[in-house]
Formats: sequence, structure tokens, C-alpha cells
Amino acid sequence: MRRRIFLMGSAQAAIAAAAGAARAQTSEGPLKIVIPFPPGGHPDLVARVLSVPLAQLLEHPVVVENRAGAGGLIGAQAVLQSKRDGNTMIMNTASSAVFVALTRDPMPFNPVSAFSPVAMLGSQPLALAVGPSSSARSLAEFVAEAKRSGGAFSYGSSGVGSLTHVIAEYFKQQAGHLDIQHIPYKGSVAAVTDLAAGRLQVVIDTLSTMRPFVRDARIRQLAVFSERPNDAAPGVPTARQQGVDVVAQAYNIFAFPAGVPRKRYDQVLSAVQAIVKRSDFQATLMNALITIDPNFGPKECDDFIANEVAIFAPIVKSARIIAA
Repeated sequence: MRRRIFLMGSAQAAIAAAAGAARAQTSEGPLKIVIPFPPGGHPDLVARVLSVPLAQLLEHPVVVENRAGAGGLIGAQAVLQSKRDGNTMIMNTASSAVFVALTRDPMPFNPVSAFSPVAMLGSQPLALAVGPSSSARSLAEFVAEAKRSGGAFSYGSSGVGSLTHVIAEYFKQQAGHLDIQHIPYKGSVAAVTDLAAGRLQVVIDTLSTMRPFVRDARIRQLAVFSERPNDAAPGVPTARQQGVDVVAQAYNIFAFPAGVPRKRYDQVLSAVQAIVKRSDFQATLMNALITIDPNFGPKECDDFIANEVAIFAPIVKSARIIAA
């Protein structure tokens, strides 16, 4: 478990106007942001980039703490079991907010009501890529290859019940109930590395994870799982453009556990709303291929999570995805 404390500093001119409304003078102790994954990933990056201006606006120390394990469940449970004083938050992802609950019986928490989201702090679409053993140049060609393999194809994911696992099963169903075997890895990079080495036939993961492998022509992206083509995957059509109805993204939702004091919630909300409009904050995330919508606030997050559960709960059930 790692900790990093960012002490409050002098507010920059661009955010000074919001500081008065966002002060947290009545709260004792630092604001802790729990990252339910190891250091180095996107939620960790976003939290650490956010923590400096957040501490400035709140005029209050901010702590970033990694609580990794069980696909995000350990960190999520730590936040949900914390005191409801408004001093503990989480940088949730699809795995920690939704899939760690859907893939366990009984569910450890209700994804729709367990958290009080403040904002979605960036997202990026997933993409499907094949390795050097495949001659496919489109989804249709890959689907044909997979069907001809008679179940011999394998895909890798970042773990059982992870975002990449669930979305791969979703793709298999949407593409005609493909018979492709799942091989779980301890992280996405290991799976993509094996794809590039020819030990797997396909991987579905984020654009940023694939970027160095695509740049070196070690893997080939066939489809991006977004509403429209993405500038970070030039020339790659969407799955929908190729007749497979799959839209999926990795995302970061900054949230409190449900039931914190309204005053504290509003203080943080005001600060975050100011930060997400800053061009330097947006540019830092864009460098990591993370796109942010400054208007994606609490209601949008609530509606989004409810829709995720409605779409993926049946997928998890039909694919019999059960996490340990």
C-alpha cells in the first residue's frame, strides 16, 4: 500500500475564484482518495493529477492511497466500510464500480446505490486486436477465422471478472456466439505481450495499453469499440461500422460512498467542476489517451452506471463469469 500526501499550496489565478466556495474548513483529517488498483494505471494517474489542484481548492490535504486486490473489490469495500464523514473517496473504474459486484454471488454491494458519484474523470474506448498469426484485416475476416478454428482460438484478459473479460464475452455473443477460450492474466500488458508473441489470437483492451505494440507493428487493431472512429486509432473503424453492436470503454468515476454529509459533497463537487474545465488538466489526461467531458456530473454518472448494470448483468450471467 502506497501513500502520497499533497499539501495545500497557493491557488493559481485560474482556480482562485472557486476556492472560497470549495473550502473544507469543518472537516478533520485529510481527504483520502482510494485507488482500488496498483500504482501506474489510469485511475492512479488521474487521482494524482487531480489531487494537487483539489488540495489547493479545498485548502486541505489530499491523500492518494492504493488499495489493490481482488479486481478492485478490496479498495471498494474499504471505501464502503469507511466512516461517512466525507473524508474518504474512490477513483472507481468499470471493474471496481460494477463488475466486482456483478461477478460475485451474493453481490458484495449494489453498484447502482453504493456510491455517490461526483464526476466521470475521463474515459477511453476499448479495441480489438489480433496478433501476427492472423491474416484478418476486418472483424468479418476475424470472425470467419475464429469459426473455422473450431474452438482453438484463445483470448487474454486482465483477470477473471475484469472489464476486458466481460467485454470479450460480450463481443463473442454479439459476433454470433463465437467459441474462443478465455485465458486470464495478471494484468493487461501481459496479455497483449502474449498476443504479440503469437500465444493468443485476440485481445480486447484499451487504446493506451495497445499503443506501444501497435506503434511497433507487433499487433493489428481491427475495431474500436466506440460510437465513432477515434483519433488515437487512425484508420480503424468501429465495431458498429462493421456490423457488430459493441460499445465499451474504460472509465474513471470519482465518488464518495453513499451517505456522506451534503455540505462536504458539495464542497468537493464545486472544486472538481472547476478543475475539469482547466486546459492543463484536460491536456494531461489527453496525453494518456483519456478523454474527459467536463459536463459529465453526478446525474450523468448515476444514469451511466445504471445502464452499465442493465447491459452487463445478463452478459455476466449467460457467460457464467464468477470471480473468486
